[in-house]
Amino acid sequence: MPVIRSPYGDNRRAAVLGSPIGHSRSPAVHLAAYHALGLDGWSYDRIECTADELPGIVSGAAPEFIGFSVTMPNKLAALDFATERTERAALVGSANTLVRTDDGWRADCTDIDGMTGALAALGVDADIAAGAAPDAVVVGAGGTALPTVVALAEVGVSTISIVARDAGRAAAVLDLCDRLGIAGEVIAFEAGVALEHRCRDASVVVSTVPAPAAEILAPAVAHAGKVVDVIYDPWPTPLAQAVEAAGGAVVGGTGHAAEPGVPSGRAVHRVAGTSRGDDEGAHPQRLRLWRPRSPAPAGPRCSAHGRALDFGVAAHDRRHRRAHPAHPQRDGLARTLGGGAQRGRAAVRRTRRRGGRGAVPADLRRRVVRRGVT
Repeated sequence: MPVIRSPYGDNRRAAVLGSPIGHSRSPAVHLAAYHALGLDGWSYDRIECTADELPGIVSGAAPEFIGFSVTMPNKLAALDFATERTERAALVGSANTLVRTDDGWRADCTDIDGMTGALAALGVDADIAAGAAPDAVVVGAGGTALPTVVALAEVGVSTISIVARDAGRAAAVLDLCDRLGIAGEVIAFEAGVALEHRCRDASVVVSTVPAPAAEILAPAVAHAGKVVDVIYDPWPTPLAQAVEAAGGAVVGGTGHAAEPGVPSGRAVHRVAGTSRGDDEGAHPQRLRLWRPRSPAPAGPRCSAHGRALDFGVAAHDRRHRRAHPAHPQRDGLARTLGGGAQRGRAAVRRTRRRGGRGAVPADLRRRVVRRGVT
């Protein structure tokens, strides 16, 4: 593989901002990619950072910092801080990526790509196109719930039940639902009969809250057939275990919204001049489809940057297995590069052959396209 040099210099820095941040796997993934791309002078760090601290940390970053991945609880603060925003970041009102520009910092929301990939991995778009109820449940009403709503709109969902502690917390999510033409409602954050019924009837349930909070709702959410849990540490989460034990399918993030990962890395590297022809959204975030009883298929490799990440993470996983031979395979990073996204894209292609552009109603797709989401 030829060595790729950035026009910004051989020694650049990036980091993930969050709190808590010690569990983040972003450095392992990004550093493996840098090494495979020949960017040996580049570094990627974890920085403990709250929303209040973000403006000072980013504005005070040394010139060699080219960008930041942004994870909880900083996604709203990142959008407010940025000097410019992509259209989709402005639409959802949150950002998981900050990229340095000549005049300041540009905010983007690649979380939409990650969630779209998760839904495709579960075949939600194909289910709705085939006549399944266009209903979804979103657990949580924070910054992660916003891009989730846009992704759900893209696969054809028209009704969303938002599980929140009070309607006031869900105001921004309800407003986004209204702008996208989705019927939104708020239900209580408790494992009651109302949540159980909605989870049973929904095409998908998406949990955007930390594992301890989601565990409270596990008895009700376990009635869902398909669940996306954006948390990946610990994995499997108690929620994922409950759903799988009840016979449901679970996709977990490496982690779509809890962890910026691959899409935000591409945004930074595209600006830095290290991405080679990788189209926006062409290869969404790698996903972990938790099927512990079957082997993990090889991850798809559709671009130069994708090949670099697959190679680097696979190498990391081989080292992990040699050091910890007793660990189950899913504990290694290669498990996170399963074939769920590949199977999901095949389902999308089948759906489009049957029904034109896919599961999203034409009028909704026009509204979303005008806002720069697709």
